[in-house]
Amino acid sequence: MTWDTKRGPRVGWKVSLPRRESRALEVAIEEDDDRVGLAGELHVRTSENNTLVVGKWRDEEGKLRQRKSSTGMLGYKGAKRGTGEASQSTVRKVGRERRGQKITKVHVYLNGYGPGRGLVTAVLTRLGIQVLTRTDSSREPHGGCRGKKRRRV
Repeated sequence: MTWDTKRGPRVGWKVSLPRRESRALEVAIEEDDDRVGLAGELHVRTSENNTLVVGKWRDEEGKLRQRKSSTGMLGYKGAKRGTGEASQSTVRKVGRERRGQKITKVHVYLNGYGPGRGLVTAVLTRLGIQVLTRTDSSREPHGGCRGKKRRRV
């Protein structure tokens, strides 16, 4: 197949790109046949300035759904976006939407070292959502960069 950079694939060619779907969601659907209490995924990225939450789940028809939220989308501006309260309310918003979809179990994937990192599982358990796994994919330096030279007074 040839690809035209301005117009995409050439006319007459069918292009089918594979959809990237999570293996954990497929396993969860195989385990739960009655489609009640399905397991979803919650990806939480925390930094010093913001918290981003992406929830993934499958609906009754088996289609992969996704919902995003961040502290800025909730109305927090400036330095208030980097607080633990802002990240709590962001996770709470996505968690309440999951409860509406009858999702009672989630796999949590954490990334980053922000202030709302430890509050994620507490907020979800208060909402009645069971946390099945908690995976951390934050980067850690092995040795890291060289530190600043010592100050001599």
